[in-house]
Amino acid sequence: MRSLVTTALLALALLLAGCRADIHYRVRIENRTDQPVTVTLLREYTLRPCSVLGYGPVAGPPSSGPVPMEAHTQGGDSLLQGAVQPQRRAGYVTELAVQVSTDGPDVCPAPSGDEGFRLVVQNLTDEPLQVSYGGRALGRVPADDEQFVARLDGPLREVDRVTVCAARDAVDGICSDQAQQRLIRGDILDYDLGRAPTVRLWAMRDAGQALSLPQEE
Repeated sequence: MRSLVTTALLALALLLAGCRADIHYRVRIENRTDQPVTVTLLREYTLRPCSVLGYGPVAGPPSSGPVPMEAHTQGGDSLLQGAVQPQRRAGYVTELAVQVSTDGPDVCPAPSGDEGFRLVVQNLTDEPLQVSYGGRALGRVPADDEQFVARLDGPLREVDRVTVCAARDAVDGICSDQAQQRLIRGDILDYDLGRAPTVRLWAMRDAGQALSLPQEE
């Protein structure tokens, strides 16, 4: 339950910040250094050494042009500065991806690549949700609950093929486009390089609920 409240608090911060914006982004940042870094990209993020952090949707300016970003060490030394070109993905997703590294040897483990990921679904609504993927039902998540749903093969972008809707709107365990549109959804990614990632996909009915940074378990 604690992680549900945490997720809800972050959702409000991200979604309400976008009341005057017409583009929402998924942010993905990879820290390939052996020290903590702070990255400013629409908002400020702090990453552990050799880790990946991601959120979506994050409200941004009503433009499809490059988005300013900068990265620096905890001591204030600049590591990266410039702009990120948005990349359109499946569904609602417009992604901003950044990799922070140095000119020295790569000190971090290789990314997990296309080896798959764990899918956890956080239900921030007051009714059961149906989860499906690739035309097959994965299961249901009770109201106000969080559950591990499945381990999915392939790269992280496969999460865009996961569908979530109110269980009463599903047909044979599958969510239609219309049923999905009745929910606001997003995802949270926070893992160390070299470890299998877990994607936390959250779903809520309106931006009057709220979202917080995930906590390590």
